[in-house]
Amino acid sequence: MPIGVIVNALSVAIGGLLGAALGNRLTDSFKEKINMIFGCCSMAMGISTIVLMQNMPAVVFSVIIGTGIGLAVRLGERINRAGGVMQWLVSRFIKADSSGISREEFDATLLTVIVLFCASGTGIYGSMVAGMSGDNSVLFAKSILDLFTALIFACTLGAVVSVVAVPQFVFFAILFALGEVIIPHTQRPV
Repeated sequence: MPIGVIVNALSVAIGGLLGAALGNRLTDSFKEKINMIFGCCSMAMGISTIVLMQNMPAVVFSVIIGTGIGLAVRLGERINRAGGVMQWLVSRFIKADSSGISREEFDATLLTVIVLFCASGTGIYGSMVAGMSGDNSVLFAKSILDLFTALIFACTLGAVVSVVAVPQFVFFAILFALGEVIIPHTQRPV
């Protein structure tokens, strides 16, 4: 069961709702400094995970094959288009006027949020590791960061940030399932 994927999606949804409730009460200085801390935490997670990794061949194999397939089907372009469509759909119901920023800035920031939460390296890696080994620790750590990141973005964009949890959950659940499929093909027979 993809417990880590569920927890991560819930953290984005809850963070988005909390941030919408807070509004613009957080200062820009606070948001800037806390984002720097998030970056440091993400780097520390990446470095420590590499040291502890037991399924490195599976991860390397998955990254190489996935990159090849992604390039062949132009996945990056499709993700950008899908993010743009989601942005357009959500923006139709949630107006930028309430957030105090221009429509262009609202749209650009929302697209950034969609890509950040749905295509993050930590999320992709964490989902695959959870699927391959049942270890949800990467996704749990990411969930803490995502809760506060969603909160900060939602202070500006509003509750629309919490909606990003839906495609994030779908994408990470697919990766979780693929991790379960890939792992038997990378282990040595006993």
